[in-house]
Amino acid sequence: MAAACVELADRLLGELIYCYPDRSVHGARAVARRNVHAVGVGEKLTGRQPTGQACLRIHVGQKLPPSLIPPDCVLPSAFRGIPTDVVESPISAIQPPQMPDRKRPKPGTCSADSSGIVRPVIGGVSFASRRIQGGTLACFCRSTRAGEGNQVYALTAGHVLGSIAGGTRGDPVLQPAPTNFGRITDRIGCVDRMIRIQPCDHARNLVDAGIAAIDPAIAVNREVCSIGAISGVREAELKLAVVKHGATSGLTPGVVTDISLSALVDLGKRGAPILARFDNQLRIESTDGWMFSQGGDSGSLIVDPIKNEAVGLLFAGPDDDIYAYANPIGEVLKALDIELL
Repeated sequence: MAAACVELADRLLGELIYCYPDRSVHGARAVARRNVHAVGVGEKLTGRQPTGQACLRIHVGQKLPPSLIPPDCVLPSAFRGIPTDVVESPISAIQPPQMPDRKRPKPGTCSADSSGIVRPVIGGVSFASRRIQGGTLACFCRSTRAGEGNQVYALTAGHVLGSIAGGTRGDPVLQPAPTNFGRITDRIGCVDRMIRIQPCDHARNLVDAGIAAIDPAIAVNREVCSIGAISGVREAELKLAVVKHGATSGLTPGVVTDISLSALVDLGKRGAPILARFDNQLRIESTDGWMFSQGGDSGSLIVDPIKNEAVGLLFAGPDDDIYAYANPIGEVLKALDIELL
């Protein structure tokens, strides 16, 4: 089913139009096959109710009235013998952090103020390159490369370390991040390596991830705020219950709705949208009626709370935060040559 998902995405993901300009056949024809921003493996819904049937989920920015869709533009009801389901949802983007409306906080505990200064440094708190406004420190890790085993690293999303903003190795990283009043005196380390995101016309991306080397004088707590110590890693599966702790929204519960997802993501730069394609991703929705993530939560570790096993690394979401995208943790570890502490 994963192979069929990629093949269908190859056919449907193209130049994206966010909504059709007028309620006419001409307008619908213009957008019908340019309205798809993701294809994943998930559960088919009927009348918004789960059916228990696995399917290929086609995510569109806007569902069109059937009467306006030309026959040659109708999305398939099945592909390679696998049923499909069309899901209306906004396109995901690399989200800028929210600007706080308060003064620089005093040092505190992670649960009291994950957007402030937290010492010892712990996973799930405000953290970013000095070049970037904000993000979240996922957790701590070590390198599997020869000669690097004694260094402690912080894992986060690559764009939090400046991968799409001209960041380079050696850039200072701050806790808290600049958007949370982090200053150069709040340096806890420097950028070591990051996977750079390639726009659609260059490559298909698997991860948005990077690590920063922690300075020897910085004390760290290897747990994740409000979650605890990470016991290992596991693969995601459909309907898996997960949690994350982000610098902005704190601890939130969710559920994996799509696996093997191929998606277009807006890189969030000024001017016309710049899209990047990510393959083999996870899509997660909130399960408590609130936002699962907000701007500034990029880099949060997605965790199965039953055994505290890492599942993924959050990197993007739509403006209304009804869902989030995460890289599978196995792909992150492989791409960066690391293992979690």
